[in-house]
Amino acid sequence: MKVRILGIDVEVKVSGRGEMGDGDWQGRADYIKSLIKISNSSDEDNKRKTFLHEILHYLNHEMDMGLKEDNIDRLETGLYAVIQDNPHIFEYKWKDKE
Repeated sequence: MKVRILGIDVEVKVSGRGEMGDGDWQGRADYIKSLIKISNSSDEDNKRKTFLHEILHYLNHEMDMGLKEDNIDRLETGLYAVIQDNPHIFEYKWKDKE
């Protein structure tokens, strides 16, 4: 799968433990290779959270926001909760007048 982040086509791969690199990572963003890796060792819900987390890392990197890991963790948690609680949020048709 590919996702476009700020005009960059980023490949997304689900990888086994040995392919994730050093450490016990659930996900990893590689800005040089335009790649996001997600570990296959967790359930679908955690893969989605990790995917969102790595997108936030990409945005942080590309936009030079200077967010720390704790900030990204919090944003991931908050955004994921909003998306889960409102699954049709992006289907809303905005109108000029109600």
